[in-house]
Amino acid sequence: MRRCFLSAAIGLLLAPWALAGAAPLGAADQVIADQLTALAGGHARLAFSYAAPELRAQFKTAANFFRMVEKDYPAVIAPLSYSFGSPRSGTKGTVQPVDLLSRAGQLYRALYLMQRQPDGSWRIGGVALRRVDLGPTV
Repeated sequence: MRRCFLSAAIGLLLAPWALAGAAPLGAADQVIADQLTALAGGHARLAFSYAAPELRAQFKTAANFFRMVEKDYPAVIAPLSYSFGSPRSGTKGTVQPVDLLSRAGQLYRALYLMQRQPDGSWRIGGVALRRVDLGPTV
């Protein structure tokens, strides 16, 4: 188990260099990547535009949304690197796992709920975030 987490940590550290030759992102992955870029740049309105209508209604303004992200999800603001796992479809949408290496050097797993909109586009319906504990190193 520890080897698996260590491999994931190494993969996250190498992800920025590996992305250059990686396969193109899918449409849902691109929405997440675009929101991460917007958050890193402090572009609250743009980041908010990738949220599903239910989230937009809940937070009402981009400023409210950005404050919530800063408070509750700081790991998604300008991570050092990130990589996408294999998505899984469910009744409420597709769950896209994203492994993040935060600016503080902590590993996180984010589970993005991606929802297909009537026009065919993807929007983010929510995110669950948890820190990945690598345990003691050998």
